[in-house]
Amino acid sequence: MTTDDQVNPYEVFVDVLSYRYTGAHQRALTGGIIAAYAELNHLLGRTKGRLPGATWADCADTLLECTELYEAAWMEFKQTLVRDSESDLRPGQALTRAFEVTLDMLRTALERMRDECGRMGMLPWVR
Repeated sequence: MTTDDQVNPYEVFVDVLSYRYTGAHQRALTGGIIAAYAELNHLLGRTKGRLPGATWADCADTLLECTELYEAAWMEFKQTLVRDSESDLRPGQALTRAFEVTLDMLRTALERMRDECGRMGMLPWVR
């Protein structure tokens, strides 16, 4: 945990990837989320104070929202396991859908950041 009681997203990523029953599709989505999260976070760090305020703030808000969505979906699944010992150990469709939404939102924000950086003459770290 960080000092603000926010969960480090990488701890959640590791938790998801190390859970023995996480399916291949959920692992692939998590990999995509990690890549998009890292690049967006990097671009936000490089452009703070240099991009139009609304663009930067919107993308930063999206990054936080996506992190919270991903974490909440995973924590809810884990709580289900604790509450109901008869529940299926495999993450289900609701978790998969939350991961898909998270990845879609991150990709949209990342494209916006890449476009804005391109307008400023900054090359993204991934081509």
